Amino acid sequence: MERLLIFILSTASLSWILNRSVLFKSLRMKVTIKKIAFKQDDDFSKQKSIKTKAFWYIDELFSCVGCMGVYTALFCYLVLYNTLSYEIICYSLAGAMISLSLNKLISK
Repeated sequence: MERLLIFILSTASLSWILNRSVLFKSLRMKVTIKKIAFKQDDDFSKQKSIKTKAFWYIDELFSCVGCMGVYTALFCYLVLYNTLSYEIICYSLAGAMISLSLNKLISK
């Protein structure tokens, strides 16, 4: 039970820190600026580089609390339990729900 509580708190707090805190604001702004720069480029539709796709994906990840919750839950699961099993899917979905519910509670 204690490990589950640690998992819930670590997933929710890590997701919140990455998405909303001042600590990572400069990183989020740099990624958004790079995304806008690629969007304004004339050959944007022709660009299929991995770097362009990565900036788009990371920017979307930082703007979505649920998406970040999935990845922080995967990270916290691997750190806390140090195994790969079928439970990782359940924990990652739980991490998304925890992050989304925390966002709804704090945003009000």
